[in-house]
Order: sequence, then structure tokens, then C-alpha cells
Amino acid sequence: MDRAPRPSRGTLALVVPTLSQVASVDLALDVICDTLYDMSQSDVSERGLELADPARRTVLALGVGGMATLVLTACGDGATAAETQDPVSEFTIVADNLRWDIDRVVIAAGDEVTVTVENRDRGIPHNFHVRSPGDPKTELEDGIVTQMLRFSIDEPGEYVFVCDAHLQMTGTVEVV
Repeated sequence: MDRAPRPSRGTLALVVPTLSQVASVDLALDVICDTLYDMSQSDVSERGLELADPARRTVLALGVGGMATLVLTACGDGATAAETQDPVSEFTIVADNLRWDIDRVVIAAGDEVTVTVENRDRGIPHNFHVRSPGDPKTELEDGIVTQMLRFSIDEPGEYVFVCDAHLQMTGTVEVV
């Protein structure tokens, strides 16, 4: 029976730093699944079902527990480490093919923010409108065009942004 080479005792040590550097749950799950598969290939005895030694069973159990934790975390409120953002004072948002290229931006309460709005939809009007106090928005303008908007929001919270001509084009401004 051909088996994958047995991983060294350092395999788990290699998994932990890799996971701490991973930016998304999907990638972390891939790393865990690949590692567990590789380890399981070397842990199956010639008889087919018995694990080679108790230490390897422990490593496999920890890996499965870690994978379950990641899956359950991913099923929570939908937030991942990749979605955590620092507040910005300027950003660019692109309207292309009747969609925004971003759906969330984080800004600091009370800080002035500069938005560059790029409408790449030739002949189609778009604007950027934040439904918040002060009602900041650009004018509806046919593309291809670039607009600028400066605004601030004093009250922390989540505010919807939208294109007034295409109400499916929405996102969130989070004020922290």
C-alpha cells in the first residue's frame, strides 16, 4: 500500500503559525483540512483502520476540534478577521456594471472623509449618497465620470450608502 510520507513531530508546530497568519476562515479551513488529510494518510496502519500511535490521534483530535471551532465561528454573525477595518479618511468607490466595488467602509466619528466616486458605467447615471445626518451625496451623473465628496458624521453607528438611481447598489458606512 502506497502511503504519503509520515509528517514529522513538528507538523502541529507548523500549523499554528500558519493559522495565526491566515486572513480568512476559508483559507484556515483549507490549511487544516490539508494538514489533517496528510496526517491521516500516514496514520493508517497496514490493516487499514487503526491509528499508528496515541500522540497522532491527539493531534488529529485537536485538528478536528480546531476546524469545528472555525466553522462555528464562521457561522456566527458573518464577521471575519478580513472584514475588520481601521477607520479611513479617504477612499475610492467604483460603480461598474451596476455594482459598487466595496460594500463597507469604516470612518472615525467627526473626521472629515474624502470620497472619490468613479462611475465606469458609460451613459448610466450614478451617485454616492450616505443616508445620515447632513445627507451627504454627489449629483447623479452619467458615466464615465469621477466625482469627489467630502463629509463627516459625528454620531457612531452604521449608515447605508446607496446610488439613488439604482437602489440595489448599497453598502454600509460604519462610524466608530
